[in-house]
Amino acid sequence: KATVSVLNWLVGGEGITTMCDVASLLAEARALDAQNAAALLDLRDVFDDERRHIVLQRAGTYEMKQALLELKGARLARPHSLDAARPWMKHWMFALDIPCPSLEDYASEYPVAKRYVEEAKCHNIPDFGYACKRLLEENFCVMDDFWPREKCLKMRDELKALHERDELEHGKIGELEHKATVHATTWRSDLVTWREDSDPALPSSGEYQTSKADIFVGKVAKFLEISCPEYTWEATKRSRMMCTVYPGNGTHYVKHYDNPNDNSRVLTLILYLNEDWKEEDGGYIRIGEPYQALEDDIRFVSIAPLMGRALMFWSDKRCPHEVSPAYRTRYAITVWFHGVKKGSGHDVPNDVPAAQVLERARHAAAAMR
Repeated sequence: KATVSVLNWLVGGEGITTMCDVASLLAEARALDAQNAAALLDLRDVFDDERRHIVLQRAGTYEMKQALLELKGARLARPHSLDAARPWMKHWMFALDIPCPSLEDYASEYPVAKRYVEEAKCHNIPDFGYACKRLLEENFCVMDDFWPREKCLKMRDELKALHERDELEHGKIGELEHKATVHATTWRSDLVTWREDSDPALPSSGEYQTSKADIFVGKVAKFLEISCPEYTWEATKRSRMMCTVYPGNGTHYVKHYDNPNDNSRVLTLILYLNEDWKEEDGGYIRIGEPYQALEDDIRFVSIAPLMGRALMFWSDKRCPHEVSPAYRTRYAITVWFHGVKKGSGHDVPNDVPAAQVLERARHAAAAMR
């Protein structure tokens, strides 16, 4: 009787419909299960990436600290005076006799500053350690071949295209920067434009900023924090890229400070993009003695704006500087790295939050050694 009832139910069609519905529900359940499994794998991948980043960051910081300890233990023991005006000299690294470029080296049309970085590496001092040493001893640092020449040529071509399209404007002076219509060509006669590192018109320049400049300055800040706490500064943000063109014909920039009134700028980084620069081309950046009044007759160090040369210096009154008249088109990209403001009350234009801009610098710990 049961068999007959089931056969009648199937023959009537009701059973077939119900079985199809069950099969459809089972298929949907399997598809949903597959989607959940794929989502779980994606979450596991994200988790693995985050865990890998944390491990690399911790490992990089540990390796850097261990390298510093090893260098400290292997240092050349020699007596040195602890100058009260230079407390950083008590640190072992800054007491090493590492040669620095001469005045003739800085002004030379050849990139001779590179060999001093290489010599520092022979003492197991990395390039960012050399930069720290020069910053503390001379208030500025010159590094040749800071960025590959072929990439610098692409950056120069990008700036040249902006200039040819008339997308640059006259640079402004200090407190007048907020007045868009004001410029003083007697003080400065360069042409500038402020650009994001993601600007589609400047792909090579953006790559330099995110892949080299941000990471290098992050290493400098971290190295100072670990090795010389007295000079630690907390980077909170950086400016956009200031693309600069001096179009020749004696264009110049008179003596000035980048941070005369505590505008939060801490460190200035300039990359020069000028091939085959000669003495007669002018356009030298000249850095003066620290804390000197701008109206005084300051003694200067002249630095040639060579292709691929980076110049890093403190933005405050430790580094008065000027650009001598340029008689040939001169290209450069400048970025300012900012620290915590000290109550100046002035908003600095062209700022980008550090969390957004210095993200890649967080990854630099794994590369430090």
